[in-house]
Amino acid sequence: CHKGGRAAAVTPAIQALADEVTRGIDAPRVQAAALYAWVARNIRYVAVYLGNGGLEPNSAGSILANHYGDCKDHTVILEALLAAKGIASTPVLIGAEGGPTLPDIPVLGRFNHAITYIPAFDLYVDSTNPYARFGQLPAGDLDAPVVHTRDGKVTQTPPNDRKVNRYVARTEYRFAPQGGLQGMTTLDSGQTGEVGLRA
Repeated sequence: CHKGGRAAAVTPAIQALADEVTRGIDAPRVQAAALYAWVARNIRYVAVYLGNGGLEPNSAGSILANHYGDCKDHTVILEALLAAKGIASTPVLIGAEGGPTLPDIPVLGRFNHAITYIPAFDLYVDSTNPYARFGQLPAGDLDAPVVHTRDGKVTQTPPNDRKVNRYVARTEYRFAPQGGLQGMTTLDSGQTGEVGLRA
């Protein structure tokens, strides 16, 4: 049973916030990016394990009122804000940081994180990381098994593309005529390294 759908109800407060964050923005992808950025920067990530907190998300309204939540709560409030603008999304369970290999039979506890999938853009986003740009997954979320909570589809997040996720440092040294040494280092951190450098 996917309880996040009920928790992600679009309340008047959620609608008002979605309209405010996207004021003057017409393109759905740009609206989604603005809403993602708002959640990533304004909803503090706090793991909550009291009661059913480890398994069930809170309502979007309570997350907005408290300005904090765990990964499930991040997916719920982002889902509600996106829905307020007519953009469908679904929470996905992910085996982050190298995650599990999936057994042939279903078992509980194989996933350790939840992120959001936006079908219109075929895009996974993780709003728990305030340093990742829209559509840029942290390294631990790449090439990981996921289960879509709406339809039970099992798939993988995008692979770690070594062409864009490289870390290259180049240093040039020059000897000064009077002795001494000057140097300059240029760093190309790639996309995943960029997230870490922003932190």
